[in-house]
Amino acid sequence: MRRLLPAALAAAALFACTSEAPQPSEPVSPAPASQGPSEGPWTGEQLTDRVFAHLEAFQRIADGNAGTRAHDTSGYDASLDYAEQSLARAGFTTSRHTSEAVVEENSTAAVRVVQGTQVDLGTVEPMTRTPGGEATAPVALTTDPLGCTLDDYAAAKGAVVLVQRGRCPFTEKSALAHEAGALALIVYNAPGQGDLRGELADRDDLIPSVGISDAAGAALAAAASEGGIVVQVTVEESRETIQVTNLIADWPGTGDGDVLVLGAHLDSVPAGPGINDNASGVSLALTLAERLAAEGRADGLRVAFWGAEELGLVGSGAYVKSLSQEEVGRIAGYVNLDMVASTNGLIGLYGAGAPFEAFSAELERHDVGYQVLSITGASDHAWFESLDIGVAGFYTGAGEPLSGDEAQRFGAPPTPHATGAITSPATPSTRSQRPRSASASATSPPRAWTA
Repeated sequence: MRRLLPAALAAAALFACTSEAPQPSEPVSPAPASQGPSEGPWTGEQLTDRVFAHLEAFQRIADGNAGTRAHDTSGYDASLDYAEQSLARAGFTTSRHTSEAVVEENSTAAVRVVQGTQVDLGTVEPMTRTPGGEATAPVALTTDPLGCTLDDYAAAKGAVVLVQRGRCPFTEKSALAHEAGALALIVYNAPGQGDLRGELADRDDLIPSVGISDAAGAALAAAASEGGIVVQVTVEESRETIQVTNLIADWPGTGDGDVLVLGAHLDSVPAGPGINDNASGVSLALTLAERLAAEGRADGLRVAFWGAEELGLVGSGAYVKSLSQEEVGRIAGYVNLDMVASTNGLIGLYGAGAPFEAFSAELERHDVGYQVLSITGASDHAWFESLDIGVAGFYTGAGEPLSGDEAQRFGAPPTPHATGAITSPATPSTRSQRPRSASASATSPPRAWTA
């Protein structure tokens, strides 16, 4: 694990993204900026300036391309060009990896009560990668509302099962219901969490699975407990094959040695420029790569920028599935940078294994307060984690509120009326409505995230 030196170095540099942005003296063109100091260690101020130079470049790329850098747009292509030229100027050997991937597009779902007490089910969302189909059957409740063991599905045979979100992944709930003989699965959200859209692995042992709100689920559960309620569940799935392009950059001379992969997704959502999500992670990764190269310490570093993350971790999944067993064995660890420039001041660390321990030790050595997060599968680290590769990642938040306690810990003003702890990065308020998690193997997409 000697290649993990860059991970510890990255910990000291992370906080450039959470500092106040300097005022630019002149517009930054979306073209490779200067490489920064060529001799001697970089100062914190130089790191901050460099990160924001990249951020400004990505903003200008979006401004010049209909306001977005999403997959399969000119903004994404320009982002690829910019990142590739920046890494090449720093001395890395770059390559683009393009492959086909199947993604879900515009699937629909509906649930209606055809017999018994009428219940307003509100918005019904299909689980990502759910099988299609239609089932009309009585509603059955699980013994334990969370339904994470086969024994919980004693009444499931020939029924539509209603289960609450929590404790185990959505994929596991669907697989257990299938094993017990259920025809379809309805998952309702945790209390106070509103509508639910989850994600399943691409497996053959699942049944049509949909999500509804906590309120709708509670009402349906109450009606089902009285007996005699029958529902019709309809899921129409739609999938398409897309081309996804990742950018991979290795330091010359790495050869067949171990590598530390420093990764971030390069695409934005279609609705915006994606500066925090995730030009911030890309900008920090570029800055760290440039710094390590300038200081002669980039040996063993691989930088990876993923495409189509916002469509369901597609780019990182395609990359991991392309690796041979030997190539997997050479990866000493994976460091993920996703949403690291929030103004709310949170310093969140997640992961397991040597990279996580290296970051933890470095943060504690510098007496920097941080919060350990559990965001299993909410970002590209999920694919590496599924292969038992040690991972670490940073998350600084989005627009979610900070509690007073967190504001004191992280030096940011508390959000008015904030009473609870910061929400997980995988909740609908902070990420897209596609919660995610790592799969049991790298042959299928990551399992659904559960809170």
